[in-house]
Amino acid sequence: MVETRVLHRELPNLVYQLDCVSGAIGSCSLDAYQTLWKAKFLTTPEDDAALKVWKATRARYAESIDIPSEVKFPLGREGSKLSLDASVRRAGLLATSVENFVSRLDLLMLASDREAMAAVVRRFVARFHTWYQSQAKSGDAFAIELQRLLERQDVQTLINQFHTFYDAQLPPNQPLPFLVLDRPESASHQSYGEQVGGVSLIEVIKGERATRRIDVVIHELCHYLFSVSRPQTIAGLQARFLASKVPGALGAYRLFDEAVATALGNGVVASVADRKEFDRRFAKPQGFYNDADIDRSAKALYPLFLRGGLKLSDEDFIERYLEVFTKEYGETLAAPRLAMFHLLMFVDQRLSLDVERALSAAFHVNTSSSLIGLPEEPEVDRWYAAGAGHGTGLFIVTPEALGELVKKKLITPADQKALLEAKAGAMVGKPRGNGDWLYVVAAPDQAALERSFAALAQAQKPLEGLTKAP
Repeated sequence: MVETRVLHRELPNLVYQLDCVSGAIGSCSLDAYQTLWKAKFLTTPEDDAALKVWKATRARYAESIDIPSEVKFPLGREGSKLSLDASVRRAGLLATSVENFVSRLDLLMLASDREAMAAVVRRFVARFHTWYQSQAKSGDAFAIELQRLLERQDVQTLINQFHTFYDAQLPPNQPLPFLVLDRPESASHQSYGEQVGGVSLIEVIKGERATRRIDVVIHELCHYLFSVSRPQTIAGLQARFLASKVPGALGAYRLFDEAVATALGNGVVASVADRKEFDRRFAKPQGFYNDADIDRSAKALYPLFLRGGLKLSDEDFIERYLEVFTKEYGETLAAPRLAMFHLLMFVDQRLSLDVERALSAAFHVNTSSSLIGLPEEPEVDRWYAAGAGHGTGLFIVTPEALGELVKKKLITPADQKALLEAKAGAMVGKPRGNGDWLYVVAAPDQAALERSFAALAQAQKPLEGLTKAP
């Protein structure tokens, strides 16, 4: 049985807001918290300087360590990495006092950095206390309601089913923590939720009901359960995807974590928590998720998970999963945009283009790895073989760099000639085996880059060979 514990604490709220307003994290309601801090807490240049110290210190620990595994993952696995950044965040999110926060950082940080973090907390703790007390009654009420909802028999049954489905390995006798974070009201009604090292974070506006947020809470919990699935189960799952003859099966795998978490949290649990609200969101485009493909695939998967009794380790689970996607997408299941949910990106350091802006405008990229420069072909192969490289490869280069790619045997002289003749910008697509693709985009300017990305995003199947930017 999965045990849960909902927490609403002052110091974790302060630490979270410091992470947000300093820019140490990106997934938070920055506008809402920034407005609060400018009005109440950042009153001197020294206060602003303290935020810079916080961000700089946190940045030094934004590292992950690859942990060797006896199990080989055919498509790689993020869970085989130990995140120092997540561990540092978890220390603050579970701390009960400043002293306890410092103690939790003892094995994670150098003494000087630990004291620098503590000094920033102490600088703001008294001022923050006054604001927090004005929010505490509402936050406490939400926490109590959420705890009761998580312990409700029908919801608890579903959580246990999800634990079984994922074959998750949870620490024994250790309740899963859910942390309520008070969020100031603002023009935006969007609130964030995420998983950090097994801690579920939920931003809450005063007066919100837990029944309206339980979908996000369980969605994030499902991500965590997937991340701690038994290694042999994940390896077997990936092997069955690779062995599938369904065109676009890897695109369906790229969506797996997000689509299943949405189907379970925003679908199955939301339907028992608040049926009227569930029906409204199911009927609304992107009512489950703010990306069209994740929303679409999760709604298609929802009936499959209603039956219960599913396990990732079931021999026929992938067949049933892919049947849903094939029925929903048909031949367009092989569309490049689905496979680009996981992306490897190599950017020519001589480019002065805004690649991130163009990418985010065309695609929903969930995870990406990037390198500055043009690696050798063996390095690309090693990247793919190591698991980090399973996903669509994207080389974004200046036309002048194409000769280097020919020398590195990443493209042929014929590819170079065709790309150079397409003066307005173009790309070349190449299959890499196992359903993975690599695209080389030659972009003389921002407009050409955006046109190439748009063509890739709108394509209904992989673009092999030369494609000119429209």
